[in-house]
Amino acid sequence: MNKTYTIMGHTFKPVWADDYKSCVLVGTDGEGEAAEWAPNAIGYSVEARKQGMEQVSEAYKELYGKD
Repeated sequence: MNKTYTIMGHTFKPVWADDYKSCVLVGTDGEGEAAEWAPNAIGYSVEARKQGMEQVSEAYKELYGKD
C-alpha cells in the first residue's frame, strides 16, 4: 500500500475507504479520489482527461490485480 501512482502528472496513493470497504486512489495534493478528479480536471483537454481515466483504470487494475 506504499506505492504511489502518477496520473496526469499528479501523485495518488491507495487509501483504505471504510465507506467503500476497499482502497481508493487519493491525490496527495488535494485532488481527491482519482476516478472522480481525472474526468473533471480543470485546465486539461478532453483528450488529456481521457488519457487520465485510462491511467486511473490501469492503476486500479494493478491495485486489485484484475483485468
